[in-house]
Amino acid sequence: LIIKAFEDTRIIIENKSVLEIQDEYDLQLIAKEELELISRFEKEDKTFSFITISAPAASGKSSLIYHYVSKNIDQSSYRYVYMDGKELGEYEPRDLVYLGFDLMLVVDYVSGYYKEIAEFLEKAKEVNGNNKLRVVFVERDHKDNEYPLWMDQLKPYTYHFNELISSNIYYKNIYLEALNKEEYGQIVTNEVYEKLVKIDGIKWIRFLYSYPESITDELIDVVKNNEDIKDEMVFLTEEDTIQEEEATVEE
Repeated sequence: LIIKAFEDTRIIIENKSVLEIQDEYDLQLIAKEELELISRFEKEDKTFSFITISAPAASGKSSLIYHYVSKNIDQSSYRYVYMDGKELGEYEPRDLVYLGFDLMLVVDYVSGYYKEIAEFLEKAKEVNGNNKLRVVFVERDHKDNEYPLWMDQLKPYTYHFNELISSNIYYKNIYLEALNKEEYGQIVTNEVYEKLVKIDGIKWIRFLYSYPESITDELIDVVKNNEDIKDEMVFLTEEDTIQEEEATVEE
């Protein structure tokens, strides 16, 4: 059953048209250095290792790994699977390295699932097998540290925290700086939204991180003329967003 599930999951986003549009616009801002770093991480000559991607909200964490997968999925030996921290706890690392192919798990939501993550890493650091197992953890953080703040929450669930973050297992923390809006301007343009609503299969589009200064008259017209765009806009200040993220990490 596990083999069947992973064979069916050939891409973490089903509609490649979305990736092509992203690649044309906001993903051109992603630094080449980060993509090359993920490639080196993937090619490491060891059975298991993991990496973290951290950044403030709306800095391109998920877009970075989506972009990497979309560019490599057709020629890579890896299968790529998207999940959250809770789902990670449902699999045994020793089983995953004997599936018959290299596997990268993208865990794009870790808050609240520290026990599951710690237990998975404890087991994974001991595995040896014929295929490679890579895990990418994606979560918010506001500082460029040796490892992201959320990993401190693993300590109550493992006696081997220092071993888990050793260079033999933990590859690196990729920290993305928040984009300079004055330099890059509006990251997601009205033209992007209008192209997205024309893709078959997209039921609705929701704005995230909709700060008041990002709402233009032109954007309001796009929402008015396209019912697929969800007009549920919640305006938060940057301070509100930081407080919300810190509360999530504490929980």
